[in-house]
Amino acid sequence: MADITIRDVLDCEPAEVNSWLAQIADNLCAADQRGLASISPAVPAVLGETFRSSLFTYVAFVAGRPVAVFGVLPGDQPLAGKVWLVGAKWFARNADGIAAEAGRIFGDLLRTHYGFLGNVFDRRNPATVRFFKAAGFTRRAVIPSAPGTCVQLYARLSEPDGD
Repeated sequence: MADITIRDVLDCEPAEVNSWLAQIADNLCAADQRGLASISPAVPAVLGETFRSSLFTYVAFVAGRPVAVFGVLPGDQPLAGKVWLVGAKWFARNADGIAAEAGRIFGDLLRTHYGFLGNVFDRRNPATVRFFKAAGFTRRAVIPSAPGTCVQLYARLSEPDGD
């Protein structure tokens, strides 16, 4: 199994984080490149803005190399957060292992900050869909978007305390 670590960017030096983001942005998988480019042709700027707007952000490493960045943006409702993820070209082969670690992080965020975490993801990005499924999210809806395509809503809800 690959050596996977996830770091909370709050515990890191800004220059170090910027270097990791640049490495990921320079090596985005094709699906994430398309997704970010659909927002703006300035892909690094979109990634940077998403990163800066997030309340919680994490970088995933495999064997010391940054392979993905994910986080939580403010949601449309109180106690709701919008999860996001972008990965480098080599993310897909490590998605399940990273998701196992990330699932614990999402669980902690649901216990301490949120009642709902979710977002829509393009089904044409199977590594992202697989990541969120493995991290404990379930598909709640399929939503038509552009003609002939659709996105899928994945969500994870907080679990009531067993008390």
